[in-house]
Amino acid sequence: MYHATWSRVLKTTTIFTCITIVLFTQACQGPYYPTANPTKVEDGRNGSYRVTEKDNGALVYINIGQRLYVSLKANPTTGYLWTLGQDQPAVLNPLGEPVYTPTKETKPNGELVGSGGTSTWTFLAQKTGITNVRFIYHRPWEADEKPAKTYRITVHVIKDKTTSYPLQRDNAEMKKEAIPNH
Repeated sequence: MYHATWSRVLKTTTIFTCITIVLFTQACQGPYYPTANPTKVEDGRNGSYRVTEKDNGALVYINIGQRLYVSLKANPTTGYLWTLGQDQPAVLNPLGEPVYTPTKETKPNGELVGSGGTSTWTFLAQKTGITNVRFIYHRPWEADEKPAKTYRITVHVIKDKTTSYPLQRDNAEMKKEAIPNH
């Protein structure tokens, strides 16, 4: 009887210790942003912001009601298109289709056929949460082929301005760009 009680106490203590170690280990880790590059944090809480290919892997903070513009180089004349995918579209809602702007050159009409340009998506932050936004650059009919490029950002939509976020980059590096007129 004494041996059975001691065995239960030892088993319970071992289980409790293991659970405590696992919980402590998890608590010591930083926030989990599956696609975020921890050295790149964009603070878009003071206005609408544009991210580009150079921001691939970034963590972007914006407030509810703000717009986020994602501009990626594209050349649809080659058959390649960017396709959007995200895990929480209710958090960050895409507003319509992307707008394609051809590259301007010094030709009489200002455009150079086949030179490519930029596709821009507009998103509206609708509710608090974290969403992973993914784009793949591919030819849609080549389903078995690996995408030519991929682009990912993690967007954290917050209720209002706060200082409790892990900025790891100086805000002076964040470029506030003009909002497109369309």
